[in-house]
Amino acid sequence: MFARAVLRRIPPARQFPLVRRAPALRPCLLLPGRRFFTSPSPRRDAPLPPLPPPPELTTPEEPPDFLPPSYCPGCGAPSQQVDATLPGYYSSKQSKRQRFGTDNLKIKTKHKQHEDEIWSAALARIQFEQIAGSSDLAEAAEHLDALKAAAATTPVCVRCHTMVHHHSAPPLPSYPTLDTLTSLLVSSRHKTNHVYHLVDAGDLPMSLVPQLRGHLYTSLPREITRGLTISYVVTRADLLMPTEAQVRSLATWIKKVLKDALPAGEKVEGRNAEEGVHIVSARRGWGVGRIKLETRHREGGVWVVGAVNVGKSMLVREVWPEAGEGRAGSVEDAEEFDILPAALEGVEAVEEEVKGDGDGKEDGQRKKQGRGMLIQVSPTVSDLPGTTAAPIRVRFKTAGGVGKKIFGELIDLPGFERWIGFGDNGLLPFVREEKRKEFGIEKLVVPEQYIIKPGQSMLIAGVILITPKISPADELVILAYPFTSLPVHITSTKKALQQICDPDPASRPGISLFQKATTPPPSEPPSSADPFLHPSASTLPTHFSSAGTYILDNEVTHLRNPFLPSKDPAELAKLPYRVLATDLLLAGIGWIELVAQVRQRREREVCVEVFTPHGKGVGQRTTMGADMLRRKGARLVGAAKKKTVRPRRSMKGDKKRRKLEKRASKANEGT
Repeated sequence: MFARAVLRRIPPARQFPLVRRAPALRPCLLLPGRRFFTSPSPRRDAPLPPLPPPPELTTPEEPPDFLPPSYCPGCGAPSQQVDATLPGYYSSKQSKRQRFGTDNLKIKTKHKQHEDEIWSAALARIQFEQIAGSSDLAEAAEHLDALKAAAATTPVCVRCHTMVHHHSAPPLPSYPTLDTLTSLLVSSRHKTNHVYHLVDAGDLPMSLVPQLRGHLYTSLPREITRGLTISYVVTRADLLMPTEAQVRSLATWIKKVLKDALPAGEKVEGRNAEEGVHIVSARRGWGVGRIKLETRHREGGVWVVGAVNVGKSMLVREVWPEAGEGRAGSVEDAEEFDILPAALEGVEAVEEEVKGDGDGKEDGQRKKQGRGMLIQVSPTVSDLPGTTAAPIRVRFKTAGGVGKKIFGELIDLPGFERWIGFGDNGLLPFVREEKRKEFGIEKLVVPEQYIIKPGQSMLIAGVILITPKISPADELVILAYPFTSLPVHITSTKKALQQICDPDPASRPGISLFQKATTPPPSEPPSSADPFLHPSASTLPTHFSSAGTYILDNEVTHLRNPFLPSKDPAELAKLPYRVLATDLLLAGIGWIELVAQVRQRREREVCVEVFTPHGKGVGQRTTMGADMLRRKGARLVGAAKKKTVRPRRSMKGDKKRRKLEKRASKANEGT
């Protein structure tokens, strides 16, 4: 025991003295800049062995040239490798992601994998029904596998990629017109045609083309108009109300607004159900199933037309027929939209690949691999106007042709020119590039109430100026409810003019201005001695002009005051006041509800004047009363904001305090 205790106290290095340590290593310099640790050696003057020669540098093999598909499935433009500023341009070299796929990348999430499984199951389910004319099941399975491989590896053009991921793209060379639609219908082989005219609910009815029906029926030959039907589709209905039931309750008002915008005597709805009015929301799925069911049972051509940014591509993506196959358009179609490059080499290459798909023959004659493969990729959806550059054609078998080869074709056309676009009279050329994606309304906006007093104006993003025509003696204010996602600023008219003409709007503190730097007006605004300044040509930039004067002409007294005992017009006339309102429309941006309360005996009209670039893009409609309807719906579901009242005064110790005050008063009287 004593020996073990002593051994524990001895350090480990002295317990075994016979064990010798290894000699310590010391650094030795062999090459300049490199140090090695070696053991001591007596031969320090020995020559060093020669170094092996460095390996030869070999350049990696360049990837082969990329052969693009026959057309871009995102925008419908024929593929070309000549002009990078035009739609349909593909680079000759693929990126690493395009060459090696995205199966092993982190961007392929579980949700994406689930979508692929659903898509594969749908193809497997319909292989026996939709592959008509193929008796060999092995051939049908091979055809479906080839379609899936083509869809997984088919990229979109550079312009579509830039619009989706970078929110920027060069504008289209031109926009289609009604004559373009007429020529496409004449060159089409379909005897039966149905036109879905899409109208944006965000600025209803600014995107409506009133002369569409009359132009088609007067310009097309009789054999085409005999089988032509037209119906109106109000898209993005979720911008009006938060629930589908509330939107359905506005059907009468929507039809009235459409009828007021159409020429006199033209009906909104036709004699049969095919020419009815559809109120849909592709984002929320409202009413899309009805259009999809109608499309599956239609024969011939189904044309989707409308202005830019009304939701055509998103609707086509949702109603895409089951087993629908994308088809490349012809060169003649691309020439209608001026999107082909001027170089003949690129045009000839595109034309050779497109010839086989424009004659209307069966798909069995087409190639099943390479550039002739039918593409199963939905159209590109972007918040920028002008996404679709050429017609996107989807061929499908109709549901009504059981045992027959009856086919239909869904055609997504490019949009007509709109004020929100890049046209000659468009708005976006005057907006900074990094702020262009802010223009546009994508979801329901809960507005704030703004009060415009005499001498003040409403400035929207620095590009729209709304000035009430109110004299100082009126003592009148206007309530504004902007249903738009752009920043709104209420200020004096003089300051608003200075902000519009700001040479550096991006760095102005305290306010969001989206316009480009402009030159100062011909003359400076008058001095502040005139508080009720009205804009004029001498105080506005050169590209600004008046878009018109709009009168608040809708009486909404019974809507703005729901607690009235009676809504009879005779009883309302006895009130000492009236409430007037109107909806001011901004094309592609939204609308502003203006409300003013005036005296009953007032004879002068209440009006506002709007100033925009080139004086375009502003309209007026019968007011919807969206603010009051929204509040009413919120009260019904219990989501309304509770009114905040002043709390009651605390009465704790009040009795004792009054006794003390009474004693003090008696004491003062006695003295």
